[in-house]
Amino acid sequence: MLEVGKMPNSSSMPSSGFKLQDLPKNMQLATVDDKTNTPLVQTIAKPEADKLQNVSMVHVFPNPIDDKQSLTIALDKGFSIAQTQLFDMSGRLIQADISYNDSTATIHTHGLENGIYLLYLKDMQANVHFKQIIKQ
Repeated sequence: MLEVGKMPNSSSMPSSGFKLQDLPKNMQLATVDDKTNTPLVQTIAKPEADKLQNVSMVHVFPNPIDDKQSLTIALDKGFSIAQTQLFDMSGRLIQADISYNDSTATIHTHGLENGIYLLYLKDMQANVHFKQIIKQ
């Protein structure tokens, strides 16, 4: 188990990119409830290979991305997401409650520091998916 808010840093990531096996078995991501200012800790289990069958139904582009672009998340027809969040590699929540409009969501990346980010997606069957985002 990792410490709260700790994930592998970008220097420990393989040059070929982020891979599922690079994730620890369980991660704890720390956030703060904006309304109550209460710390929240969410434990996320590493998705098993058999639960990643729909990951190809989520398309994230452009990737890598820069300040002049917005990140688009597009879902294949018939696939829906219950929750989408963006985390930096320290486990800090960058954007919560990303909403979809006709199976598409947009994340504005202006102001984000360059680095590697983790897009956390939970589908309607409670399967958890991760996508690596690179900001240049």
